Amino acid sequence: MGITKVPKENSMTKNTSTNDNVQVTVNALLGDFVQATNVAHELYGHGLLYKRDPEGKTYGHIYVASPKDDNKTLQKEIKESVKETVLNMKQ
Repeated sequence: MGITKVPKENSMTKNTSTNDNVQVTVNALLGDFVQATNVAHELYGHGLLYKRDPEGKTYGHIYVASPKDDNKTLQKEIKESVKETVLNMKQ
């Protein structure tokens, strides 16, 4: 549904951008509402946390012993940004 690419390869992701920018891609076949929430997830979740701390370990999903994401910081950012997007889309 969406992907965030960061400027350099590191332990959090294998998705590297083609330049020095964070690049976000979402599926163009999705409806406007789903595209907007995907952008919120990718850009204001992953992208924002990467820009705050490129060397940190907070901008990627972390799966340890289960299919549940253990990255509480990322989950919080995504939840808040998607909630704000949904409110804005309803206005």
